[in-house]
Amino acid sequence: MRLIALRKSEAAAQEARRKINKEAKAKGNQVRPETLIAAGFVILVTSLGQEEFPAGTVSSSIVCAGVSSSPSSA
Repeated sequence: MRLIALRKSEAAAQEARRKINKEAKAKGNQVRPETLIAAGFVILVTSLGQEEFPAGTVSSSIVCAGVSSSPSSA
């Protein structure tokens, strides 16, 4: 297994943070600083081999497949 972390664009990261803060406020929860940091990344866990499937190839394949990085779509 390997972990791939890809940085989101600043606009996408800010939108993710806005949604996280909005949901936390609606539920009366506090947002941990680590959660806001993680919102700036797309985090993938895969068993695909690094030699055959470099990080760029894996992330491109996921985008092409239409998989969203948004937690609300899971």
